[in-house]
Order: sequence, then C-alpha cells, then structure tokens
Amino acid sequence: MAPIPDRDRTWAMFCHLAALAWIPLFLIGLPVPFMAIIIPLILWAIRREQSEFIDYHGRESMNFQISMLIYGLIMMIIAILLLVIGIIIFGAGNADLAAIGMIFTATLFLGLLVVWGVVQTVFVIIAAVRANQGAWYRYPLTVRLIRSVDYRQDDLDL
Repeated sequence: MAPIPDRDRTWAMFCHLAALAWIPLFLIGLPVPFMAIIIPLILWAIRREQSEFIDYHGRESMNFQISMLIYGLIMMIIAILLLVIGIIIFGAGNADLAAIGMIFTATLFLGLLVVWGVVQTVFVIIAAVRANQGAWYRYPLTVRLIRSVDYRQDDLDL
C-alpha cells in the first residue's frame, strides 16, 4: 500500500485532536456543550472527500465521541438513579443517612467522571499520534454508528 501523504496524516490527526478543543474553552469559563463532537464533525465534513485516510479517521473520531457521549449519559442516569434510591433507602426517617448516601453517590459519580475524561483524552491522543504515523487506528470501546467504507482489515491498527 502506498504511504499516506503528510497532508492527509495531518488532517486525520486534527480530526482526533479537535475533540479536545472543549478543554481550553472550559478552563477559561466557556463550557460549550457538544464541542467534542461539533469541531471534529466540521473538520471531517470539510476534508473527508480529500482522501480515504481522512474520511476513515474522521469517522472513527466521530464514532468515538458519540460513544463517549452515550456512555456519559448512561453514567449520569445511573448516578441519578443511585441518588434517588439512596435517598429513599437511607432517608426513610434518617436525614444523616440520606446525606451520607448523597455524598457517597456524588463522590462516586465525580470519580467516574474524572476516570472517564482521562480515558477519553488518552485514547484521543493515541489515535492522533497513530493517525500522524499513517496507521489506520480503531478506537476501543466504540459503537460504530457512522459506518465506514470497507477499508482493508489488514491495514487496521487494532
């Protein structure tokens, strides 16, 4: 297989790194919802017809970010359910136990949120590096809602 041109590798890398654009915005006080999906979507839409490599990495980035959004929503629903259950079970006549249950649930949720964010960031960085190296990287833990063209399986970096 022919080597991937530098320009294509760079754009494929940006399709992944664009998902991290929310971090500096969040740090300066501008939490823009869905930024991890919007910016990669724009880059992918603009450049996907330029090369098969950019199209592949744009789809991978989008699928991973959508998967992370779904997993985050599931975590939030579980946290809310645990909070409600904790209040019902522990709070039946005892305000102190209800408070302990709420604190435990909030701490557990925040811990999971931090781990989820770190895992997401690490996988994005790995994907960006692999794209820049010319590899056909596939994210783990990803639901592939946006189907790719049938790329050669032996080219994929699993």
